[in-house]
Amino acid sequence: MTLTFHKRDRRLLCHYCGYAEKIPSVCPKCSSEHIYFMGLGSERVEEELHRAFPAARIARLDRDTVTGKRQVRDHSSRFSRGNYDILVARR
Repeated sequence: MTLTFHKRDRRLLCHYCGYAEKIPSVCPKCSSEHIYFMGLGSERVEEELHRAFPAARIARLDRDTVTGKRQVRDHSSRFSRGNYDILVARR
């Protein structure tokens, strides 16, 4: 099972089956308190862009923000029309 960290919800989520759990305070295997989140997810990229360009209108296009092809087209159209300055997308 691959769990993805969702900062806004403070939880771990499996995008395949929908399983979710709270973030543990210690490692369930070794009891270490040193838990780190690796990788450069779209949520983190969006956060960094907001820091670098505070006035920019930023939209994120990923599994958490759209659920179907129509929403992808809508986001893309809004970006094309200039509603966003930056579109963070993940394939």
